[in-house]
Amino acid sequence: MIKKFKDADIDDVMNIWKKAYMDGKNKISNEDFAKMYTDVRDILMDNSSDTILYTEDNEIEGFVVIDNCEKIIAIYVNDKIRREGIGSKLIDACKKKHKKLIATFKGNNMYMKFFEKNDFEIKSKSEDGEYTYQWEYDREKKINLIYFDSDLDEKLINKNGRLSAKKIELKEILKEDKNLSSVKNYVKIKRNIESAFETKVLIYLTCANYNEVINEIIKEIIRVEKPKIAIIVSEPLIAEGTKIDENLKKIEQSYKDYTLHKIDILDNIKKDVSINEIMNEKMGIIISEIEKIAENM
Repeated sequence: MIKKFKDADIDDVMNIWKKAYMDGKNKISNEDFAKMYTDVRDILMDNSSDTILYTEDNEIEGFVVIDNCEKIIAIYVNDKIRREGIGSKLIDACKKKHKKLIATFKGNNMYMKFFEKNDFEIKSKSEDGEYTYQWEYDREKKINLIYFDSDLDEKLINKNGRLSAKKIELKEILKEDKNLSSVKNYVKIKRNIESAFETKVLIYLTCANYNEVINEIIKEIIRVEKPKIAIIVSEPLIAEGTKIDENLKKIEQSYKDYTLHKIDILDNIKKDVSINEIMNEKMGIIISEIEKIAENM
């Protein structure tokens, strides 16, 4: 849960900062660390009105701090729940308050990927390797397209200026525990999908990978976030079998209260072509149709 910072939260926030700093194996004297701790604490208190927290079970698990120049001073997440979309949720909360955000850091691939994923663009790089990234509010903002694993081609999606690919890597989440319904996996999947939600969202589902648990998670998030949303699914090809047809009916029933677009690939294929040719063209056709749907949102 995203919440505002209160003065009473300062010790818990500093504990997260302290652990992250120590995990970085920085070599520093006790005296210098004590001074740094005090300085960071003072900065947090000075910018308390622009400090946003992420909590779980009333425990603070992450935070972000913005100064009065719209610069991200700090963003930290408890290492136990990193790579689960929490940092993106904190950035999204900042975007709702600011028209511009700036991040500066020394060259680091992890940071670069994180900010680029969250629609920041590189503005400059200094001679000593410090990068400046920036995000600005745009009325013609990109629409997030959520999809799962390799269901879509990210490179093709990102060629369109209006679409921003948001891949949910289910296979990676389920690598250690295949049980989709376990509490741990349910929470991880929900966090990842939540982090991809914006005011406008497209979700692409496939009949082949239909899963009721995923549908329930999506609908649960929709009820809370209340975005402008459209669900997209491809019409099954004849060769794909009866089970795929049955799954399409389940998707139609599951999302009967939402906008549902069905893409008929055969409508976009020339006559007298082989099934191999159809499969080769399938991805491009799907993304082309999704782009048309995005233009009308």
